[in-house]
Amino acid sequence: MTLVLNKPVIAVAGSSGKTTTKEMIASILRQKWPIYKSPGNRNNRKNIRQHVKKIKSSHRAIVLEFGMSGKGHLTRSCRIIRPNMAIITMVGTSHIGNFGGSLRNLIRAKSELISHMQPNGILFLNADDRNSKLLLK
Repeated sequence: MTLVLNKPVIAVAGSSGKTTTKEMIASILRQKWPIYKSPGNRNNRKNIRQHVKKIKSSHRAIVLEFGMSGKGHLTRSCRIIRPNMAIITMVGTSHIGNFGGSLRNLIRAKSELISHMQPNGILFLNADDRNSKLLLK
């Protein structure tokens, strides 16, 4: 069963900068609201399940780091909790070996977040990263 919440659920993904971006967003939101943010860089599917158990009704926003090192990882994370906002910091080649050395396969895997977030969600991409632009093709 997928958890769909009626509050901001922000997933931060990307080849680098996930933890820093998540921490900055959480720091800003925390000024106004009680929030839940995933600690450190605990961003795999097992950790996402643990985070969901810690989310309380008093949290007004959720900020999670979504990691991936293979095809289907982001899909499975979105099946645990479906974000309505997604940030992809950049599309680098840090895990390209897990995708047969193919940038196309890596981009397909990153685009799983876009495909599986809430349909009316908001997507933020890094306009300065040329590979991020390929996510929209």
